[in-house]
Amino acid sequence: MDHPERNPNVFYEIGMAHTVGKKVVLIARSSKDIPSDIQHFDYIPYDYDPEGVETLIQKLRAFFSSHFKSSARTDAYDKVAGSSPSRDATTWWAGRSNAPGW
Repeated sequence: MDHPERNPNVFYEIGMAHTVGKKVVLIARSSKDIPSDIQHFDYIPYDYDPEGVETLIQKLRAFFSSHFKSSARTDAYDKVAGSSPSRDATTWWAGRSNAPGW
């Protein structure tokens, strides 16, 4: 969950996932973006540019591969882990309303 603005809904979702025993991994541009009370969760740092997003995708693939058993894999896992056709970071951003103007 990426939450640089510390959206209360994100904290609610993290709490719900924690309550039901779901694995949570945070994505953050900096460790400073993660409040001290949830810094014990795994997190993946990334840069907010095409190269940084491509690196983030690779790190997420590695994370999912090491943390999820095959029976727990879903369509979402397959898309990120590379079972679906891969896209580069520039393509990933295309059409997003919050895409930076690179």
